[in-house]
Amino acid sequence: MNRKLFSLLVLFSFVSLGLQAQKPFTEGTIVYNVNVESPDKDIQTTGTYTFTIKGKQIRKELKMNNGYEDILICNSNAHTAYSLQKKADKKYAIQLDIDDIENKQNKYLGFKISGKGKDKKIAGYLAQKGQIAYNDGNTYVLYYSDELYPGDENMYDRFPGIKVMPLSFYYKDDKGMVMNFYAEKIKVEPIENVVFSIPSDYKIISHSEYMQMNK
Repeated sequence: MNRKLFSLLVLFSFVSLGLQAQKPFTEGTIVYNVNVESPDKDIQTTGTYTFTIKGKQIRKELKMNNGYEDILICNSNAHTAYSLQKKADKKYAIQLDIDDIENKQNKYLGFKISGKGKDKKIAGYLAQKGQIAYNDGNTYVLYYSDELYPGDENMYDRFPGIKVMPLSFYYKDDKGMVMNFYAEKIKVEPIENVVFSIPSDYKIISHSEYMQMNK
């Protein structure tokens, strides 16, 4: 075997190992520390955002230290989505239109991740620094791991179809509020199906019924 052929085989082996190393995250939990701040930074709130995943079932639970809580349970296979809400002393599971949720992601489709800054460890994974650019011209910095990627392409509202795992990123809304996410823990583990069930003490209602209650 000549030297050039040997070098090509070695290079191919390393490339193959790199491709095999990336795995879909299909079951387990991801916990992000969250920090929300106003444009003038006068208002700051912290909390956690927990993703619990089992195949195409996802439970997203946002808990802020000011008492705000939001829980979303989605099942892509069953094409269902529920928002768990508390109003006074009553609990409701509000049926959402999953097509509407997915359609809202359309403006984030076609994004590109470029650049590679200094790496650092986040939640036990080597995170690469990059820049995400959307078709509308907006750009954001994020850190990501290429060891994992979401098993469900709609797992992250603003990163539909992303092929790496976001570990540190932020959202900015039209009012200038910034929401920062930093992964604290990523755990691959078996998850019971009951986690994605609607609790028995929650009443299932439609979104229009819930809006009528708030008038």
